[in-house]
Amino acid sequence: MSQRCLSRPFASGVAPLLLGVLSCLSFSCRAKPDEQAKDDAKTEAPEPGSARAIQEEMGTLPPPDVVQKVTNSAGRQPYSGPTATVRGVVRIKGDSAPKTALTGGVEPRCEMAEPMFGRLFREGPGRTLADVLVTVTEYDGYVPVPAGKETVMVRGEGCAWDRRTIALTFGQRIGVVAADRRPYVPDLVGQRRVAELFAMPGADPIHLVPAAPGQYALQDSMRLYSRSDVFVLAYSTHDVTGLDGVYEISGVPVGKVKIGAYLPATTGVAEKVVELEAGKTKEVDLEIEYKADADSTP
Repeated sequence: MSQRCLSRPFASGVAPLLLGVLSCLSFSCRAKPDEQAKDDAKTEAPEPGSARAIQEEMGTLPPPDVVQKVTNSAGRQPYSGPTATVRGVVRIKGDSAPKTALTGGVEPRCEMAEPMFGRLFREGPGRTLADVLVTVTEYDGYVPVPAGKETVMVRGEGCAWDRRTIALTFGQRIGVVAADRRPYVPDLVGQRRVAELFAMPGADPIHLVPAAPGQYALQDSMRLYSRSDVFVLAYSTHDVTGLDGVYEISGVPVGKVKIGAYLPATTGVAEKVVELEAGKTKEVDLEIEYKADADSTP
């Protein structure tokens, strides 16, 4: 089952596509003529302007040569030397997060709206810090995104996205799914939107492709408070913390590197320079300080 799609301005109709699944009991079995016709129809080019055509266009990744110009401008071969892993916990120190108003109000039974977006930042047990972008940089080598990892999935559940910071490498895309019984309308703020795409319960993911590296926001057009920071980076060595504050980045070339942590909600930063050894895991904990009197967020 596919998602609903309404072009802007809204169209009056909805064009869902029901994709059949053909199963055979033996390796050599053949489809019946009517089943084969349905299967052939799936591979035909979608009608221009249809829901399927718009989603395919919006979900198409940039060509490899365009990606390489950004992520590997020197044209190096993928790094194949010794690697290490960096792992640790990010914590907050200083003042607690103040409450924030949820823009547009909250509909009934939205159990994740307040926990996710009701305070300036999310803090876990022991002052662990969620939604921190952690990066490893300043190593010698080109580390591509692993094969099969072209999509970073985001769940809409309880009237909220499942995280407040999303990190991608240029050449990846965001996949949005409705994980409960509500529809969600993801908008990648920061680039032109050609259609309003609805992530429907039980439907295929909505795919959103950043056009260039930089900072964006993923906003639910039905719930304006549900807005997560999106960072599209030119390198693949990054992670985002959950409520436990834990991050882990593997496959990093050995030697001296910089570990950076950034909390978008406060612009707080922490950094450390460490030496990585082949085949070992380096434990690097970080602290980001927050002082309420220095915060200018309304």
